[in-house]
Parts: sequence; structure tokens; C-alpha cells
Amino acid sequence: MKSIRIVFLLFLSFSPLADAVDAKDIYRYQGFIDAKSDPSAKYGIVPLTINTKDFVISTFDVLGDTSDCSSKKLRFCIYDSQLIFSLPKHSLHEGLSWSFIYSEAEVRFLVRNSFILSLMGVSQSVYLIDVVVSRNDDVASQRLYYSEERGLVMFTALNSEDVYYWSADSVGLGVLK
Repeated sequence: MKSIRIVFLLFLSFSPLADAVDAKDIYRYQGFIDAKSDPSAKYGIVPLTINTKDFVISTFDVLGDTSDCSSKKLRFCIYDSQLIFSLPKHSLHEGLSWSFIYSEAEVRFLVRNSFILSLMGVSQSVYLIDVVVSRNDDVASQRLYYSEERGLVMFTALNSEDVYYWSADSVGLGVLK
């Protein structure tokens, strides 16, 4: 019983630290890494957390500074080595494209189509968005699965189309409703 009280007191003394970042600024994803992307991987699940208040993406104990690339034309934008995601201010529809220049790279988005995606027992209407990043002679690509009701529900890692991340929460990054 004494050990339970000590744990509870430790929890109470550190609980104010948890409030430093509002939960609405934190988005959690889980990724699946296989041996094709990482030969040392054993088909593992990788956690990824996006903090939109401080613009930090973390996975395990690795922290990466992320950039806010929002502009007058974009409702939301985040730029990182693992994820490039933006939303225009107007509604999405099939065939819509938008682009921006950031850190000497041209970033282009194209809404390929929309369909019903069943993920973790939840069916939802999503837009499939292809991302192409061009810098000098280098080209990288990424695929996003975005729902207006639930936000960014799934995405591939930048330039690693066999590494998928899916939302571990009820809503993902960039949710509108």
C-alpha cells in the first residue's frame, strides 16, 4: 500500500509537466518498418509523435525540428524529413493541385482521388494526395491519406513508400471538423 501512495505522489508531482503542451497540439502515429527500408528492422512498429505547438517530430528518442511552412495560401503546412503535409485554404477535390517553394525545394501536391478507407475498424472517406519534392536533381515522393473529418489518417514516409504511418488517435493532423 505504501508503494501505491509513493507512485501516486510522484504522479501528482509530475502531472503539471504534462500540461506544458496541450493535447490538441500532439498527434500520435504508428509506423510499420520492414526489411526493405531498413535491413536491420525485424518488421517493427515505430511510434511517431508530431507536436504542432513546438514543431517537433519524435520517434523513440530521436527528436527532429520541424518547420511551419504555412503561408497566406495555405491553411496548414508542416515540413520535415519524414513528412511534408499542407492544406490549401479552399476545399479539396479530385484533380486539385497546389505547390510552394520552401528551403530551395519545390513541393507539389496532387489530389489523385477519393475513396472509402477502412483502417483499424473505422471506414472513412479519404483523399489520396501525392506529394513530390524537387530540389536540384533530387526528387522525393510521399503519399498522404487525408479525411476532412479525421485529418491525416495515414501516410508513407518521405521517399520510403513501403513505410506506412497511421493515426493512433481518433483524429490526425490537419483535421477540419
